[in-house]
Amino acid sequence: MKKSTKLLLAAGAVAGGGIAVGVTRHRALKARVHLADEVPFGSVHSPAQDVRASDGVRLHVEIDGNDLPGPTFVFAHGYVENVDVWHYPRVALRDSFRMVLYDQRSHGASGRSPIDHITMGQLASDLKSVIDETTNGPVILVGHSMGGMTIMEFARNYPEYFDHQVQAAVLINTSSGRMMVTNPTFNRLAPLVRRGSPVVTWARGALTRPVIVGLLTGPDIRSEHADMIEKMVNRTSPSTFTHFSPLFTTLDTSEGFPTLGRVPTTVVGGTSDRLTPVSHSRYIAKQIPGASLVELERVGHFSMFENAERVVEVLETTAEKVAADQ
Repeated sequence: MKKSTKLLLAAGAVAGGGIAVGVTRHRALKARVHLADEVPFGSVHSPAQDVRASDGVRLHVEIDGNDLPGPTFVFAHGYVENVDVWHYPRVALRDSFRMVLYDQRSHGASGRSPIDHITMGQLASDLKSVIDETTNGPVILVGHSMGGMTIMEFARNYPEYFDHQVQAAVLINTSSGRMMVTNPTFNRLAPLVRRGSPVVTWARGALTRPVIVGLLTGPDIRSEHADMIEKMVNRTSPSTFTHFSPLFTTLDTSEGFPTLGRVPTTVVGGTSDRLTPVSHSRYIAKQIPGASLVELERVGHFSMFENAERVVEVLETTAEKVAADQ
């Protein structure tokens, strides 16, 4: 057999082996993600601990895999959400990675915030408090929607954390600003939210499902996922709806871009996201030096439900890169 033929056969064997490994890995990932379908939504929790914010507000924190090695994921959820929004990534990753999940102030099981302390700067300070109290090694920051905004503001206010501790960031379905200018959906929702808690209380029960299916998710949303999102949103107090909505009218977290460019940053956006349109994801990825962009077709604002496999894959790949660099 000619040497060239042997080399071609060897190369083919290596390529075939790589494909087989890739297929096997994808099947394993898919199985872990879909395991979450068998776990009741809202039941995935670890013993809670309290972290005190800089102004004394109690932040509800849970830690999965506290004894696991490697980088720690710190998850920051979005507006009118709670830790349950991470249901699929949490089930898929909890045996492999240390994860810190917390409820933002006035959300979930965290304490209520004074109205004048509901600022992006305070949310960034809350994230700092969580990192300080729950981690002592490399960290990967993961934020959805308002959680992504929190991470960008954190990068702006605390760039020193990106010298050694924060090793990567994943920003999911988020925006750095100009939401009132570029987003007709937000403009349609904002007046209702601002009218006050009684209106929100009345409208929430009647309108939550149509809003979730019609405005906040993509065309392929599964009914059970819409149920999960509705259940989570309905746990949020009416005052949280109204008190946090002004944050998005003057939002500008762009000063955090240069700092985020110092670590591997991945931006995930859905092409059917009407609340934080994919154009915002493209802009963030373009402005953060070296950032990667992942666009999910026919996915709306809740990528962690609508395409959980791809989101988990992004998180796993990010963690593996960080671990390899240690």
